[in-house]
Amino acid sequence: MRTATLPVSLLAVPILGAVCALPAQESELRGVWLTPRTLTGFLTRAELAKAMDTLAQARINTVYVNAWSRGWPLWRSQVFAQEFGHATDPAAGDRDLLAEALVEGHRAGLEVVAWMEYGFVGWWTGNEWQGPAKGPIFARHPEWLLRTQQRVDLFPAGTMGSHHWMAPSRDDVQTFLCALHAEVAARYDLDGIQLDRIRYPGLDAGYESLDEYRMARGLEGTPKPDDPAWMRWRADAIVEFQEKVYRAVQQAAPGLHVSNAPSHYATTPKSYPAYDSYLQDWRQWLHDGSVDSVVVQMYMRPEALRNAIPSALDGVPEPLRAKVFAGVTVRIEALPIVASEVNEQAHQVRRAGLAGHVFWYYDHLADPKVLEMLRTRTYRGPAVPPYRKEPWRSPAVILDEARAARTGFWREHRSADDHDGACLRGPALEPLQIEYRATVPEAGRYTVHVWLAKGGADSATKVAYRLRPGKEAESGTLVTVDQSKVAASGWQTLDGVLTLEKGEQPVLRVQHAGAEKGRWVHADAVMLLRTRR
Repeated sequence: MRTATLPVSLLAVPILGAVCALPAQESELRGVWLTPRTLTGFLTRAELAKAMDTLAQARINTVYVNAWSRGWPLWRSQVFAQEFGHATDPAAGDRDLLAEALVEGHRAGLEVVAWMEYGFVGWWTGNEWQGPAKGPIFARHPEWLLRTQQRVDLFPAGTMGSHHWMAPSRDDVQTFLCALHAEVAARYDLDGIQLDRIRYPGLDAGYESLDEYRMARGLEGTPKPDDPAWMRWRADAIVEFQEKVYRAVQQAAPGLHVSNAPSHYATTPKSYPAYDSYLQDWRQWLHDGSVDSVVVQMYMRPEALRNAIPSALDGVPEPLRAKVFAGVTVRIEALPIVASEVNEQAHQVRRAGLAGHVFWYYDHLADPKVLEMLRTRTYRGPAVPPYRKEPWRSPAVILDEARAARTGFWREHRSADDHDGACLRGPALEPLQIEYRATVPEAGRYTVHVWLAKGGADSATKVAYRLRPGKEAESGTLVTVDQSKVAASGWQTLDGVLTLEKGEQPVLRVQHAGAEKGRWVHADAVMLLRTRR
């Protein structure tokens, strides 16, 4: 029976459409930031799956996956490729890391948000790159570089090297970033987009646009970095960009939730360090309606958080406070926050009247003691984000090939390259076919994903997958897959979306489609994911 040999990451999800009844759910944002990068490369597909399962079991409901990182998109971007010649970070090869994270997160029933972490940052000095020193963006557009009063274009990033930033006030920079955000919104079944680093790195930045400022204000001379009028002009450029990118995302994917992760580290009333230090007027974004929510970064221990939250809310009108959430941390520099403090952070946020929080970040949160604390004490039941009227994502429907109806000669097979269990395979000859039926829990639109082991020279190059098959052999929407070219074991997404009714019905048939004699057709688990696009 295939259930016992499904990939470990699948054991927590329903089989054959059986859906676990969930208790009444609370309303709370429980998020975590996750970057697919590691010290030496990127998380494998299996590691991404394990991360999503770990978070779902801890009753997290939203994962913010780093998609714009160190000057590279971590999806297959046509916009970036047309402008700079690369579809993604070359170190990622042919992978689409955002697509992989979306499938694994949605499989586990999590909301997945494209976290555009690096904002206006266009390059990091620690990137391993054989090309121009400042990366492809500034190689083509050196005029986009943000500069200090002394014309310096390099900004320290703590102990993590330095960054080159794009100039926020430039129309062409804003247009480029709006196009990136609109592309990712249009192409992926996201639950939201979150912007980050939508600010200046400090007050002594933006002087590449000094002539534009002088012309706009009819001034001469060079203002000091903290000149009030000069500060306001640069902050207004950020306000303008936030409005533009919000409109661009809504045009690409109407209704998609747009959030931002602005700065705030003060613990005294009437202070506004996001503006005073970074020219980031996120309160204005809330007033203008150019953001659906903000997750304010307040990375400190619980005792400091007690005062930081009221300080952040100062100046935010009561009707808008429901859009404010807290960004908290599991580590202060090199010092970990113990599990009890993690629990206390969540309670501090609740006591302050905020409807949720997001943890920085997964690598530090994934401590067994912390996760157990979250599951047993902090989150005693499931919850949905407060901007959802009902549960938005449900765990996947997994169909085991061992329970599917088979015709022809199939036998169990274990590939040396797939360590997650056996599959079925048969010779590429008629009348070979296998049909999957599902008990669909709710009517709606679903994407279909098939588990395939890494391809080999003996795999069929033309395998027919028929979506919504009928009684006739050639009924249903045909999708042809070359199983010999599967790059790595894992879920492969079939083109097309199924509109399904509630109840039992056939959803997929795999069959020979004229493949070469002497090749093998493989069949494994099938997954249905409810799409919200």
